[in-house]
Amino acid sequence: MVSHVPHEAKREKRRNGSTAKGMSEVMTLLYIHSVGSSEASVLVESHATPADRTRHIGAKAQQSVLGRAMVRRLIEDTTGLSGRDWIIKTDGNGRPFAVDIHGRPGPDFSISHSGPWVACAATDRGRIGIDIEVLGVDRSVQEIAATFFSPEEQDLIEIEGPTAFYDFWTIREAIGKADGGGLAAAMAVNGAALMGARHQTSRLEMDGTCWSIHHSHRHGLSIALATTVMDGTWDMADGHEAQ
Repeated sequence: MVSHVPHEAKREKRRNGSTAKGMSEVMTLLYIHSVGSSEASVLVESHATPADRTRHIGAKAQQSVLGRAMVRRLIEDTTGLSGRDWIIKTDGNGRPFAVDIHGRPGPDFSISHSGPWVACAATDRGRIGIDIEVLGVDRSVQEIAATFFSPEEQDLIEIEGPTAFYDFWTIREAIGKADGGGLAAAMAVNGAALMGARHQTSRLEMDGTCWSIHHSHRHGLSIALATTVMDGTWDMADGHEAQ
């Protein structure tokens, strides 16, 4: 279940040791920000490094910088160590990860962008993946669904329209990101098993791994998070309310 806890409350919990590794309560954080919001600007100013700011140019530069600033803030909140001191890399499959200055791995994290929105999730135990999609975007969803989705998913998309498509897509993508297999892993998910995963917390077993799936709609987004963490405290911090 996702709870809403102010940033300072999270830091206090970490300082008091109530979410230290190895305990039953695991701090798992989810941030959602809109590019250009005052909160996003403050976050970029306080946590983005010079390297983050010059990593991308063009239309997606703002999303990239904000995403990295969010990662650094989440790492800071999860570990209690300065987020700007961590090095963000990618593995052979393009999956991002962070190491400290001594090469030790940090919390697992995942980033997603859609429209002006950026979401980031991190946990200090297990694997995690997040995906968001702006609802209502015009796309040939029937053609994509016919290529990648199960008959059960296609039937529901035929009845409910694009919203159902984005729900199934984000859940699949979140699993693929957490698994590390990307789109191939996302499309390999048994579609029939996803029929009860929308708008709630559920569990799904795939290739011997048990995933906890959290799905909801917020800010006009379909938001899906997949993780191997089966217990613990989930905190969602929204940086900007949709207007």
